[in-house]
Amino acid sequence: WLQKEIDGRIRASIPADLDPMRTVGVPIRRSDKCHGHTLKGSAAGELDCPPLEKYLDGVRSFLDFDPLIQNVIVTSEDSKACDEFL
Repeated sequence: WLQKEIDGRIRASIPADLDPMRTVGVPIRRSDKCHGHTLKGSAAGELDCPPLEKYLDGVRSFLDFDPLIQNVIVTSEDSKACDEFL
């Protein structure tokens, strides 16, 4: 039942007119993945996470390549990363 509930919520959050061919997804991994994190009870980070500017540069590259991109979907387990990116 949980999977159906999550699927329903996700589908309800996606606009009906969203064109996947005109959409770029930007998954930003942060928190415990990065060296130097301060999360208690978590293992040391695995890598130096790139600054958010690198992600933004990637989106700009996509837009230069395909100016018809209409949507950018930003996801992260770190709400601060999404806030900063936007």
